[in-house]
Amino acid sequence: MLLVNKKEGVRPVQAFADEYGLTFTIALDRNGKVANLYRVYSIPSVFFVDSNGVIQARYFGTPLEPELDEALAAVGVVP
Repeated sequence: MLLVNKKEGVRPVQAFADEYGLTFTIALDRNGKVANLYRVYSIPSVFFVDSNGVIQARYFGTPLEPELDEALAAVGVVP
């Protein structure tokens, strides 16, 4: 799992990670280039990328559990 933060600095991102006990990598998109490249229009936006780097599913907003199960299966993860 990789979280990409849009246009915020290290301190607020670290505070968020600490508050929620996040231990995975959080990348900083300080200028919004990654968000523009992936056409992120809403937050959260969730992308499922397979082992070949191909986006298999994406959701703008929070996906529901059945959608998550389907997307995980599409990238080879059994929910």
